[in-house]
Amino acid sequence: MKRETLLCLQQKIAHGDEQAFERLMHETMPVLHAYALRMLRDQQLSEEVVMDVFVKLWQNRTGFGEVSNPLFYLLKAVKNTALNYLKSSARKPLSAAELAEDRFALQISPEDVLISKEHIQQIQQALDELPPRSREVLLLCKEYRLSYAEVAELLGISQATVNVHMTQALKKLWQMLEALHLVSS
Repeated sequence: MKRETLLCLQQKIAHGDEQAFERLMHETMPVLHAYALRMLRDQQLSEEVVMDVFVKLWQNRTGFGEVSNPLFYLLKAVKNTALNYLKSSARKPLSAAELAEDRFALQISPEDVLISKEHIQQIQQALDELPPRSREVLLLCKEYRLSYAEVAELLGISQATVNVHMTQALKKLWQMLEALHLVSS
């Protein structure tokens, strides 16, 4: 979802527009659910966490208009709600290594990039070969357009570490794409 569209929905929601709220849910639920599922490893609980976030968002919708980055806000809310569920249910939280493993799969849609299906598969393969944390940082920065500071806060790492992951990810991705002859140096 484009940032401008998200900001427009955000303002409409702050003014009580139910259709805008439903569209926001429809557009963001897949990524929020995937994020919760990677943390909780429980389908039903992940769905419950995401729905709780949306219920709280609607209850506090007037304040939602003041949020500077709605997607970051929602991801942070899912993370905090999931951690609260883990604490309240006395479940053992996943280690940092477990959380970093294949947290996200970067998805490239054909309508966003005008290249052949074969190239899309090759690019997806190149992304899949990135280290999990670097792939996650790349996804959050490039696909979801979060700032380095927001990614650092969300993942509990420094901005310098985010920068290192982005540099490494982009360098490795570029090398892989050169090897596939999809870009030239």
